[in-house]
This record gives sequence, structure tokens and C-alpha cells, in this order.
Amino acid sequence: MQQNLNPATQVEALRKAMVELQDVPRRVQVRTLMPLVDVAIKQGFVIAYLAQILGEGGIPFKPSSLKQAVYLWRKKQATTKVRPDSIAARESTFQVSEKVDAMTKSTDPAEEGQTIEPGKRQPMTKADLLNIRESHVDLDEIVRRARKQNSNS
Repeated sequence: MQQNLNPATQVEALRKAMVELQDVPRRVQVRTLMPLVDVAIKQGFVIAYLAQILGEGGIPFKPSSLKQAVYLWRKKQATTKVRPDSIAARESTFQVSEKVDAMTKSTDPAEEGQTIEPGKRQPMTKADLLNIRESHVDLDEIVRRARKQNSNS
């Protein structure tokens, strides 16, 4: 949203937001301004300059404190947790269940009762590899099947 602004406009947006947020608590101001500060840093503004702008707007920050606040904000954004009863949680649960269904569904035509022509076997998918990894492997059974298949050929 704010990343399309040129640097001068970005600073003006930051100053305008500080004016609009004068009547709210400092914590709310900082949380609201962090996306703008983050974008400004990504555009190349120095943290000391941004700390100076915030100080002029009534939100005093030392450069080291602003750097730490940005770091913690980015970390929190990367690991944002969703409440279990929220709409986003229900949507993500739905997506996860679809992925699990897709991963557990076999793509092996032999299991579906189809015949396999020699040399026409489908490549293994991630779901097939997952099934192999999680299933019990009986090496003796594999040897018996291979011997039986070779004797029938």
C-alpha cells in the first residue's frame, strides 16, 4: 500500500499520520506507524533520520530504540498468530485440510484398479513419497513380490 510512494511522499505520509494520531496513546501511535517506518527503511531512509522525524512529531525515539522496535515489529509480523475462532483461522484450517487430502490421496493407478502398461508408470508425487515414508516397510514382502513378478514374466 505505502510502498508505491516515492521517498518524499513517504516522509509526508509519516508526518501526516503522526498529526492524526496525536490524541491516542504512544503504544497505539507506534503500532500504527511501524508499517510506514518499515517501508521508509526499505526505501533507504536511515533509522537516525526516521527517529528524528518521529521525535519532531511528538514520539521521541533513540535510533537504537527505533531499530529494536522495527526488529520486534518485523519479527511479530512474520509469526503473527491467528485466534482459533477467527475467520482467518477457519479459512486456513480449510486450506490445510485440502492439502492433507491431496497429500494422502494416492496417485498410483495400481491401487485404483487400473492396469499399468510397462514403461508407462506415473512419476512419484510428494504424496506418494509421504505415504512411503509413513508406512511400514516389510523388506521380505517386497522380495517375495519381486520374485513372484520375475517368475511370472
